[in-house]
Amino acid sequence: MARKPRERELTREEAIEQARLQLSPLWVPNPPLLAGALTPNGPQAFPIDDSFLKKRWVILVVDPTAGSTEDHLISWKELVRRYKGYNLDFLLLLSSPHPFYTDPVGLEGVVAHYKAGEILAVDPDGALIAALRNGKTKLPFAWAMDLGKLVGSGEGAEWFESLEPELHRVLRRDDPGLALLPFLPRGRSWIDDLPGWDFFSELAKAKDRAFQASVDLVLRERKIVVEDPKTVIRFSSPGSEVSLVAETAEISGRAGEIIVEVNGRPPKDAQWSEDLVRSDVGLPCVRAGKARLYLALTELPAGAREITLKFPNADRTPAALYGVRFSNLRAAPPVT
Repeated sequence: MARKPRERELTREEAIEQARLQLSPLWVPNPPLLAGALTPNGPQAFPIDDSFLKKRWVILVVDPTAGSTEDHLISWKELVRRYKGYNLDFLLLLSSPHPFYTDPVGLEGVVAHYKAGEILAVDPDGALIAALRNGKTKLPFAWAMDLGKLVGSGEGAEWFESLEPELHRVLRRDDPGLALLPFLPRGRSWIDDLPGWDFFSELAKAKDRAFQASVDLVLRERKIVVEDPKTVIRFSSPGSEVSLVAETAEISGRAGEIIVEVNGRPPKDAQWSEDLVRSDVGLPCVRAGKARLYLALTELPAGAREITLKFPNADRTPAALYGVRFSNLRAAPPVT
């Protein structure tokens, strides 16, 4: 029997070109600059474009489905505003816990929601983020790099406060008298992320699911698509903030309405979030359009936090849900 010819290994140049083509749809607006690879020696990052090694970079890595991400993006946009005039380049790197983040169409909504004038990229398989971690265990984490060398970092809720002094040190290395804004004071509220869950993993369980549903839910590509207006989903929230990873499932793109209740009643005024609006009949709802994280409820008091989701218009404008995220508001330490 004839042996199958051994496949030729790619040259370095061919491998880089292949990575560039695969990653191009996931980098906005620039062509890909970095790629990650899982090697026998562990995950490694390598430049696709040599210009990356000739510049100073600030890189922030976030999970776009974490409840704290919106808070961190406020800090990120402030960082870009403060330092974009100092010969620095900025890269916002998103992990991709759900497939819509690696789909060019689904990415449109993410770009519109998150972009702050810097380069935005999605890591499709986690290899690049794994290579960049370098001991960092929390998301988000941030790096300052100068000509390919790490010169500063920060992680978790205080990444901004840890990174900014390092940026001052690097920028003043060549010009000790360089005028820079004072450090941003720590007087803001932070959000602590709590364990959330996805319908994909919960529906695989035979019992002890995190939710109860009035009808059988069916998975389609790691999400549930609700088309039955009788569908009711109930679950308990461990935190004061509740978010839904959702999108419309209506072919024309019309938003799917998800009615939200707390302990069997409409949420109080203080519990309404930026993504909670009134439906056509005045009920509190999340209008799920492009795939992203929607903050449904905020400032829920401790105690009973029984959440109900209803879909009365699902037969006309179906909604799709990937999962639910929880978090707690936490006051930052007082300014000293």
